[in-house]
Formats: sequence, structure tokens, C-alpha cells
Amino acid sequence: MNRGVLLEALERHDEALTDYSAALELAPDEATYWRTRADLLHRLSRFDDAVADYDVAVHLDPELQYTIDARERARNRQPCDEDADDAEVE
Repeated sequence: MNRGVLLEALERHDEALTDYSAALELAPDEATYWRTRADLLHRLSRFDDAVADYDVAVHLDPELQYTIDARERARNRQPCDEDADDAEVE
């Protein structure tokens, strides 16, 4: 997951998505991993894919208000809010 974050920071988005997907294969019950990939998909304007990942993250951890809010923005085709308080990757 950390390498994916690094790749994303370098704007190597396809590689970051590949790493995030690999992390999800290893830990499919990790809500923050789903949220991290959803955030990147959202920033890339892949709204439907982002909503699908946010849905899984919310299902796994319904207390993450950032994820709920981000999912709503993606549903409405609005930009991702990168300044949200609990958007940090664990």
C-alpha cells in the first residue's frame, strides 16, 4: 500500500492503482485500502468505480464520515475533497 501512495504522489496513477488492487487482494477487509483506491479513482474522475470502492469501504466501516461524504461527492460527479480531516492513509 505504501508504494502505491508513493506512486500516486509521483502521478504514476496506473501503477498506483495496480498496487492498491494488490493490497486489496491481500487484505480485502481493510476499509482504508478501499477508501484509498476510491480516492484515487475519484481524483481521476472515474466516478462509478470510485463509488463502488467507497460502497465497500462504508460497508466495512460505516463510521468513516469522510468516506460517506466522498462517496456522495463521487455520486454527484463533484471533485474529491483532498483536505478532509480523516483522509490520511494508515
